[in-house]
Amino acid sequence: MAKFSELCQSILVLNKHNSFDPFINGITSDSRKVKKNYIFAAIKGSNQNGTDFIVDAVKRGAKVVLVEKGYKNPFKVSDCIFFQSKNVRKTYAIMADNYYKKKPALMVGVTGTNGKTSTAWFTNRIWTLLGEKSASIGTLGVDIGSNIIKTNLTTPDPVVLSKTLRNLENDSVKNTIIEVSSHGLSQHRLDGIKFSISAITSLGRDHLDYHISYSQYVNAKLKLFSELTIEGGVAIINSGIKEFSLFKGAANSKNLKVITVGSKNNSDWNFKINNSDNNIKNIELLYKDKKSLLKTDIVGDFQISNLVMSIAIAVESGLERNKVEKICCSLKAPPGRLERVGAINKSNTIFVDYAHTPDALESALIALRPYVRNRLILVFGCGGDRDKGKRSLMGKIAHINADKVFVTDDNPRNENPSLIRSEIISKCPGCAEIPDRKEAIYKAIKELKRGDVLLIAGKGHETTQVVKENSIYFNDKEVVQKIIKMSI
Repeated sequence: MAKFSELCQSILVLNKHNSFDPFINGITSDSRKVKKNYIFAAIKGSNQNGTDFIVDAVKRGAKVVLVEKGYKNPFKVSDCIFFQSKNVRKTYAIMADNYYKKKPALMVGVTGTNGKTSTAWFTNRIWTLLGEKSASIGTLGVDIGSNIIKTNLTTPDPVVLSKTLRNLENDSVKNTIIEVSSHGLSQHRLDGIKFSISAITSLGRDHLDYHISYSQYVNAKLKLFSELTIEGGVAIINSGIKEFSLFKGAANSKNLKVITVGSKNNSDWNFKINNSDNNIKNIELLYKDKKSLLKTDIVGDFQISNLVMSIAIAVESGLERNKVEKICCSLKAPPGRLERVGAINKSNTIFVDYAHTPDALESALIALRPYVRNRLILVFGCGGDRDKGKRSLMGKIAHINADKVFVTDDNPRNENPSLIRSEIISKCPGCAEIPDRKEAIYKAIKELKRGDVLLIAGKGHETTQVVKENSIYFNDKEVVQKIIKMSI
């Protein structure tokens, strides 16, 4: 519980002075969750407008309603404040943070088209193994090391996020790393948080169904550095991204300490990868004129980049470099990220991966090629109600980089799945089209010969397939393992 005036700290007040200052018991943007003495944020979404639910919210006990500047209040409610804001989403996030107040001492944000989950996973594991009580929040859920609590979004709603951070602090969590999505940034979900360290892993085409243009997508990512990182904080940037200068400029605008990670010789954390005969990777790592050698069986050069990014984050968080590097040799990839899930008679290997963008699919296929002694086989599809332009791009990438391709359904949502597949197939001639994902995986496994590698891409760790409005239980890893068990 807190006085409403306390929640207005750091918010530009557009409202006339009001002596009515109620105690607030909660905050939400869902009128169905409003209780006595709540704040209701009337947010305009893509499908609904929160102003349509103000009457319901007030009836349920809302004492404050957040509305856009200029909103003409038609309601005659004497004991309810209609608080005007230039940006309701931003105000909502700040008030949520002010309401829950507490959070772990070190807040790290990581963004990027691909690599957020792996970087958060590796960083959290490093902290935990070196005795730091820590957590990560993102696509996999809230991960406190011993347990993962699932969430619906990569970057949660501001109230869910602020409440989670308070609970983590109450549980003595010291360090937290958050996956910062472009949606979360553009929708101001994180505007109540100030990060001490921020990082970007990669940048490529994604979510253009929402952002409309690539430049808007990039601008959303830039916000992490230009607005949400504390003055004088740390920016860790992949030196290989094309927009590097933009992100360095954004970091410089906040006087951030810029640290670069990459295989370019001028990178602060410079790494080179050498493959050995037994698929162990030798990583030559140079930082501040000190060389070191790491060994790992993690698959994929892009995953090595994420690992080095995590090392940089861990060192900037105050841990000793030699201890961090020693721990990294024992780390495994997170669930659904080029995860080995089985083999037929140990003569081939099956991987699942979350790759659902052109860059991610290409990187995954290239990463697996050194493990192939015969053919590289791919099963994948594309989601419905998402960026349609990437489907043909992914079809072309599959055709170029895989030896045999099975095109199937991913999460068709409300689109006609056959049309989605046809857009992929337009650039992937000669592929096999099998709508049922389970059947496609089954036929791909039955196709396996000695020396083959099979990649099942698109869903990774996910445990549901979304068809229209229904979420049907479906787990690529479990399907593979059941098929293997039947084959033995």
